[in-house]
Amino acid sequence: MSEKLDQLSSLFELTSESDIKSLEFLMKALEKSNQEGFDYIEFKQSYAALIKLPMDKPLAMMSAFTTGTTMGLTKDKLVKSAEFYKQIIQKEKVQFDSALKNQKEAKVDGRKAEQQKLQSQIDRNKDLISKLQSEINDYQKNIDGVDSQIAESIAKIEDSRYKFEHTFAEIITEFNKDIELINQNIK
Repeated sequence: MSEKLDQLSSLFELTSESDIKSLEFLMKALEKSNQEGFDYIEFKQSYAALIKLPMDKPLAMMSAFTTGTTMGLTKDKLVKSAEFYKQIIQKEKVQFDSALKNQKEAKVDGRKAEQQKLQSQIDRNKDLISKLQSEINDYQKNIDGVDSQIAESIAKIEDSRYKFEHTFAEIITEFNKDIELINQNIK
């Protein structure tokens, strides 16, 4: 991950279950959409730096906000900015879900249709048992192979979905916590 993406990702308190690939994908979306001026991202960077001093969260939040106000930041702009970035992440999830669905259709549903087609062929060929026994055995081997490929594809897709969903949920939770802290602590 690039230094800029590392800096962005360090702004979110993620668990070890968060997926680096998903995180990098989401951080690239944030970086690409970063707005000019002192907004949520810069506020969050300032806030994160103050927390490391250490400083308690409400004081760190107020200090980061005060810094931002010298550059035209208001509470309304800060909340709108956080909502803007939250929407960016949510749009990425919609795109991810669509890509995941397409991948499932291509790798699982298509293979299931192929499996059903092979099974049909087996059923037809059973009528010609002696002449076609060798062909039936070949198709059966193909079906067994398809089952393991389907299981592997499902496992990979589910693992990818779980990692992304977990990372996404943590980031959204972080946005919600920040918005709540902003609303509670910045008057």
